[in-house]
Amino acid sequence: TAGSGSLSYVGGSVPAGASCTIEVDVVAAAAGDYLNTTGDLLSSLGNSGNASATLRVDAAPGLSKVFAPTQIFVGQTSTVTLSIDNSSSQQAVGGLAITDTLPAGLLLASPPATSNSCGGSLQALAGGSSVMLSGGTVAAGSSCAVSFDVVAGSSGSLLNSTSVLTTDAGSVPPASASLQVEPQPTLSKAFAPTQIFVGGQASVVLTIDNPGALALTNVALTDDLPIGLLLTASPNAQTDCGGTLTAGAGATTVSLNSGALVAGGSCTISFDVQASVVGDLTNTTAPLQSSAGGTPTATATLRVNPVPAFSKRFEPELILADQTTTVILTIDNSASTLPVTGMSFSDDLPSGMFVAAPSNAAQDCGAGTLNATSGATLVSYSGGSVAAGAICTVRFDVGVMSEGLFDNVAGPLQTDVGLGDAAATARLT
Repeated sequence: TAGSGSLSYVGGSVPAGASCTIEVDVVAAAAGDYLNTTGDLLSSLGNSGNASATLRVDAAPGLSKVFAPTQIFVGQTSTVTLSIDNSSSQQAVGGLAITDTLPAGLLLASPPATSNSCGGSLQALAGGSSVMLSGGTVAAGSSCAVSFDVVAGSSGSLLNSTSVLTTDAGSVPPASASLQVEPQPTLSKAFAPTQIFVGGQASVVLTIDNPGALALTNVALTDDLPIGLLLTASPNAQTDCGGTLTAGAGATTVSLNSGALVAGGSCTISFDVQASVVGDLTNTTAPLQSSAGGTPTATATLRVNPVPAFSKRFEPELILADQTTTVILTIDNSASTLPVTGMSFSDDLPSGMFVAAPSNAAQDCGAGTLNATSGATLVSYSGGSVAAGAICTVRFDVGVMSEGLFDNVAGPLQTDVGLGDAAATARLT
């Protein structure tokens, strides 16, 4: 009976001088040596005894799959190895056929660096998403393997399962393995503040973020500053990225070498720069180098504004000795997108010139204080401000004691960020 563990035979006969055969198909549940002994053969001639035979059942080939390494960064490669193990069998197994379809996020590398000790035909095209082996053979008591390189295009835990391995000896269940793919580190850059006046300073902060579960080693980065930017006399260069940071006073290049960053961590590089030209100065780093193999860059723009212009004029420029004229000092911040505060200057009138009575002193430069006392020869102004893109004036009347040419120099203009424009000069006749 099919599925039973025994069989019986009764009522048979065999002619004189002849033989007969009884055949039945059996199946083994496990590998091993099976000794099978019949019961006694009984016939009209009596008891002929029993018969024995041994069946050796070899195990089906084993199939396994591994990634090496098992953890990589996006963009890196790992080697897949499919191993077919026939070491416990005394029979060669042919007709090996298997397909490995890669999961989303994995492709065959270019080149795929294939290796095949199983014979047959191996198909694996660079950039493809599947590998196929057909017609392979594994020798008795031996094993063979197929390997190829894959490249990761996205992060995550990527589970990869083969098809069933088919052989002349039957089918072998699929094999699976997982590859952990970590995201690439990122690089960002910022100026603080994002706007300054020419001659002013800003801090540059470069941030390296490693969101994955693999540490970074051999971190290297170079930042070549654009024309018009250089490191300050005291660049205050700092990093917590390890390695060696090079940032010399007055230099135009900053570099980090042999840095390291723990998994899931971030680190920064910072230094101070000074601007010598006006404009939007865009600064892009060289690619970040590390054990992750990626090459991100970072870009930031520093707006450098002109200092406010400082000018002076007399209205009118020609008077008689007993007449007065108005001194007008103009602070022009129209070309800047930053306000100016803390403005101050002094105007030491030339010999023979004095503040008129009345002085008609006035200013529209914020809440500044104008000291222009009638009869005085020194005028001072402090605490003024002018908005971004704006112009303001300070004015007062003066008289002269006699005819002549009077050259009047005021300034220089001081602000809360240092010197403004140079001194302002006007001539009165």
